[in-house]
Parts: sequence; structure tokens; C-alpha cells
Amino acid sequence: PYLEYYGLAVDQWDLSNGLPKFPIWDRYALVVYWDSTYSKKQELERWVLENIKNGVKFLFIDSFPSERSAFLSELGITLKQGKDNVELKLEYKDPILDFEIVHQVFSNKFVDIKDAQTLLLYSGNNGDRHVPIASTWWGAFALKGTYVITLQEDLFVVEPFKFYERLLKDVLPFSLDPVTTENGRRILTIHIDGDGVNQRPE
Repeated sequence: PYLEYYGLAVDQWDLSNGLPKFPIWDRYALVVYWDSTYSKKQELERWVLENIKNGVKFLFIDSFPSERSAFLSELGITLKQGKDNVELKLEYKDPILDFEIVHQVFSNKFVDIKDAQTLLLYSGNNGDRHVPIASTWWGAFALKGTYVITLQEDLFVVEPFKFYERLLKDVLPFSLDPVTTENGRRILTIHIDGDGVNQRPE
């Protein structure tokens, strides 16, 4: 519902049917990738990089589509394996975090990125930086524990409206309103039927 709020139409794609075979750059502004089961990693890497080159933004939730270093380096990302005994210290937290629930951070992997707006930054006592959520020139990523945490219901770690506003700041001014809106505002239609005056069964 967060993307529809801005007048954007959302399509869901079943990856069991494979990746889209048609161009998406002329119809989609953003691809939200929330999956870790797609097995054809190199095919997926090529598809992601090709569409980023064509101007499509990507949001990776919980994990990256591939952790191969050659792929991540194209996105400006470095990933290192962490250790259980590494202590993490919070260096920076963006105000849009800890919205409905406090974030969780894991030290089994250290992620760092160049040319990005860091929303959460930790440093380890081994000297490594860890950035589990960031907004970048190609989109954004929110690793496990920084987007949604599920307890009895889904609770947002990041304030979704402000998060998507930042992510789509170059797109939102040009989005088209769907037919259910007028000038971007939802239409409430009320119909009062007075036929019962003459037609008692109604």
C-alpha cells in the first residue's frame, strides 16, 4: 500500500516462472526484490545489472540477490565474513529507523558501500564498518532486521513512507495517478437511494 499511496501501480512477479523476458525499463521505476531462493544466480546478476544500467532502481530486502564479489563490486558493495566474537558499536542511526520496533543487527557478515546515504552504521572492534541499510545511486538495500521484523504481525523497522520518498525522489514528481484518484486524492463516492419511498419492498 505504500507505493500505491504515491499513485504508483504495483505488479507482483512469480520467480518460479523465471525472470521477465520483456524490457522493464520503460514501465517500471522500481523493482523490490525480496527473495533468497532463486537458484540461477548468474542469470539474475546479469538481469539486475542490465536494468540498473537502463535506469531501473532496485530495493533488496533481507539479503542481496547474490553475494558473489564480482556482482557486489558493480554496486559499490564489499562483503566480509564476520566472527561471533566481534563487538559492534553504533556510530549512526537515521531518524527514520526504529519506527514500530527497534532494529536488529547481525555480525556474521560485514557490509560496506561507497557513494551511498548510510541509514545505519556500526563499527566492529576489528576495524570493519557494517552498513545494513542504505540508499544508493542504484536504489537501496535493507538487510535482515532493518526493514520488517515479524512477531505476531509485521512491524516496520524503517518508516516506509519516508524511506520510499527518498528512494523514489527522482520518480515521484512524474508519477501518474491511477483511475481511482483525482489529482492524487482518493475519491469517496456516496450514493443515497430514495426509491424506497415509492417502492416499499426496497
